[in-house]
Amino acid sequence: MKYDYGFIAIGDEITDGDITNTNTPEFAKTLIGKGFEVGFHLSCKDDLEDISESINFLEQSHKNIVIVGGLGPTEDDLTSQAVAKHYKTELVLDEKSWLILEKRMLDKYGKITHGTRKQALFPKGSKILKNITGTANGFEFTSNKNRKILVFPGPPRECIPMFENALESTQIKKQITRKSWNIYNIGESFLAEILEEIKLEYSFVTFKYRLDSGFIELKYFYPYNCPHSDSIIEKTEKLLKNYIKE
Repeated sequence: MKYDYGFIAIGDEITDGDITNTNTPEFAKTLIGKGFEVGFHLSCKDDLEDISESINFLEQSHKNIVIVGGLGPTEDDLTSQAVAKHYKTELVLDEKSWLILEKRMLDKYGKITHGTRKQALFPKGSKILKNITGTANGFEFTSNKNRKILVFPGPPRECIPMFENALESTQIKKQITRKSWNIYNIGESFLAEILEEIKLEYSFVTFKYRLDSGFIELKYFYPYNCPHSDSIIEKTEKLLKNYIKE
């Protein structure tokens, strides 16, 4: 597989442009920091077929898939159902999740709504990912091809800490160190041309460019404890001394 992780952000509110998906970019930063390769970021509607098609697309080139959104109590929250259907398994009630949901609803509202039980249903065999700040737990489902499907609720205050907790037991693939510079008064193509000198000498070097307002952010990624890193940084800064501003 080309990539370690791919992402799906689910919700009509995203595809319709009502809100911007800020969750999966945060997940990607965390994974890159652990040395994983991240690939596609998809968005799709709250639709069973669309979710399945998105999963199918990512399966072609991603070892693992992270899904955000669609775990609520309403009729358009279909993520658990979609994952179960895609992997041809059933939804089962997690008793611990249900007891917590039941208590929260009774304490807060004095009654339990019909949709509450839905939030305690997960694809059979899933590992439950606890939600400390909200009502909907996430889950980790492993397919018969040993692909992990990590699923989280949509609110950032809930899913970001849940994602970080889920990765605590994940072994770091390779430590990556990053150095960045703000580059002024030069175009991207000219900058890339200057850096070719370094890439010819060190073929493993990866430079990435991000055009911002009035400058280019140049990022250099290299393996932790790379014996050439100091030389590469020194040479880069020497070549670009007329364009770098701290």
